[in-house]
Amino acid sequence: MNRLPLATRTQVINCLVEGNSIRSTERMCDVHRDTICRLLVEVGEGCQHIMDEKMRYLTCGRLQVDEIWCLATRTLWVGRSGVGLSVRLYSYVGVIDAFHGLGHGLVIGGDL
Repeated sequence: MNRLPLATRTQVINCLVEGNSIRSTERMCDVHRDTICRLLVEVGEGCQHIMDEKMRYLTCGRLQVDEIWCLATRTLWVGRSGVGLSVRLYSYVGVIDAFHGLGHGLVIGGDL
């Protein structure tokens, strides 16, 4: 099965996150809408996996996701073996228990 390049996949997801429709994303990125839908399902399953792994033992009956902040850090290093680039991505999700008004913060970070 063919895979879209990472740059194209990132562009498609950025368009969708910014609120563009699937058809407008199709025109802007020159990617078929069926491919966009498959990519959207793949990203959604990845997000579900992360949330299932990180959000455990919450006693909330109903959750309201209030804010999502993203932060990317980049480090360029030079060593004997050459030049390298390290990128770390972090997401902060503010979650509120809808019944009790209790707030939780979840920070997810990882290397890219």
